[in-house]
Amino acid sequence: MLRVLVGENTAKNALQRAARRGKPIGWIVPKDAQPGNDAVFLFNRSQFTATGVIEDEPTRGLFGNRPAFRSLVGELKLLQRPLELADVRRSIPEWAWLRYPRSYATPPAEIASRLNALLREADRCSPTRGRNVRARKLTRPTLDAIVDEQVGDLQLAPEGRKVLRTHVATERNAANRQRLLQVRAAVGALRCDACGIDVGARYGDSHAEVLEVHHRIPLSKGPQVPKGTDAFALLCATCHRVVHHGREIPMAIEELRRILQKGRRGAAT
Repeated sequence: MLRVLVGENTAKNALQRAARRGKPIGWIVPKDAQPGNDAVFLFNRSQFTATGVIEDEPTRGLFGNRPAFRSLVGELKLLQRPLELADVRRSIPEWAWLRYPRSYATPPAEIASRLNALLREADRCSPTRGRNVRARKLTRPTLDAIVDEQVGDLQLAPEGRKVLRTHVATERNAANRQRLLQVRAAVGALRCDACGIDVGARYGDSHAEVLEVHHRIPLSKGPQVPKGTDAFALLCATCHRVVHHGREIPMAIEELRRILQKGRRGAAT
């Protein structure tokens, strides 16, 4: 089964980097997607640029403020030449989704077969402009032009202005953090519970306590009295952000460990 996945040009760079490194990438997919489904990426509602294979069951989360399902997509392959949406419209005029491809799609088998044929043809065609860009010296204006072409004309904006904002903050008890650090230090080095980084060994003992405390039961569920330090996890800033990213309910630490282990096995092959 073929799944058509969509994205804006701002996400294209991330996909290209993942494809060149042979790594999977997380993407919004239909909730009924299955591991082993083929995938093709449409960017900016104008070009099909890459293919892949869905690797795991979709997990529910948030995209912006909207609920969405997300899976890892691996076996990424960049097409030799992007397939223009306009060309697909001319070749498959009866596919109504092409008129306004706002979200992902699962085309019927006969349309999927014809789209796959067009993708194979595009993949056999070698680009010319890309070779010319790599052949000449990449000066700063040239690099800026390439980035503008890939992610759009995104202008840098001024920063640093002082503003006053009022927030409602969720109360945290510093004593709980200190107790967790004491318990962990008593049995060994302070490490991230997900990726295993020993912050003190890498950055020096004076920075060992920069690890962050993660509440296994989200504080969003209301006030709680921890029954022990097992109610918490120690995470580095990156892993802490990942478990909360795009999710109303944080990712389980065990799930993040599996993702990291899978990435390490892929990097080793």
